Amino acid sequence: MDYKQRILSDTVNIKSSFEHVVIYYILSGETELNKNHTTTIFQENEFFLINPFSPPIIIKNTGEVLELTINKLSFNRFSLLNSDKNYKADTDINVIEGAIKREIISLIHAEEQANTFNSDMHMIRLINYIDLGDYYNNHSNVTNPLIVKVLNHINENYKQQLTVTKIAEHFFVNASYLSRLFSETLNIPLLKYIRKIKMYNIAADIIIIGSDQDLWKLYGFKSYESYLKNFKKIFNMTPTEFLKKNRSDDIYYKQ
Repeated sequence: MDYKQRILSDTVNIKSSFEHVVIYYILSGETELNKNHTTTIFQENEFFLINPFSPPIIIKNTGEVLELTINKLSFNRFSLLNSDKNYKADTDINVIEGAIKREIISLIHAEEQANTFNSDMHMIRLINYIDLGDYYNNHSNVTNPLIVKVLNHINENYKQQLTVTKIAEHFFVNASYLSRLFSETLNIPLLKYIRKIKMYNIAADIIIIGSDQDLWKLYGFKSYESYLKNFKKIFNMTPTEFLKKNRSDDIYYKQ
């Protein structure tokens, strides 16, 4: 389970990234959040999320705040446990909010007792409650209509051999313009984003299937060597090493 935590007690400039979902829980005092020229105040026992691709955010604390940073791959992986949300409409958001707070507090206690098993269990439950309550949105801060369309296009067609030129042609825009606009909006190059989306989905498939056999063909790579090179560039290990590592961490997922 890939996450970390720390306690903040002063002013912090938060820069989001593609790789992480960050949860802030107010332990004491109050926290002032400045985002998009708007100020929001959070009190003790309240929480908020910073989604990937959020603009720079400044938080000012009069007390202490717990920061939980969760790798997005882990978040997506364990949110699969509640992927069938048939009962979602019947679940009161206040009930979900209360459950999130309880799991955060339980996670804190488990960490204090150095109980890794309980920590991971509470984190998995926390992820699922966040997912169930729709607190997590991968692109909630993107408002440019063209970029929203591009993101949706990539998320629907990531198994194809997507390139900046092909996407630009699909939306009848100049490739250089699209590349520049995408980088300015999301602070990540378009080509790098395409690669990460493809590889993160492959990684999820490897975990679920328990093998990477022929995935390179399914995801439109011209050769296994090309697939392997891209996988190692993102995860700094081979698919076999990745599967072995996640299998050893996957005891709680299988129960």
